[in-house]
Amino acid sequence: MGTRVSTDQMQPGDLVFYYNPISHVGMYIGAGQLVHAANPSKPVNITSVYSMPHHGCRPRRVAGAL
Repeated sequence: MGTRVSTDQMQPGDLVFYYNPISHVGMYIGAGQLVHAANPSKPVNITSVYSMPHHGCRPRRVAGAL
């Protein structure tokens, strides 16, 4: 679902999917930063979009999905 975008074209609100098979998702918030929840026992945090393995990373822009 959504339009695939390269990491240099990401805009705030784009979803970034990690790992292969995909098992984690975060939301790009701009300036190379991502908001995500590492797991249910840790609070939501902000980190670099490059802080996790990029194998299977799939930035997507999903418009009108709600």
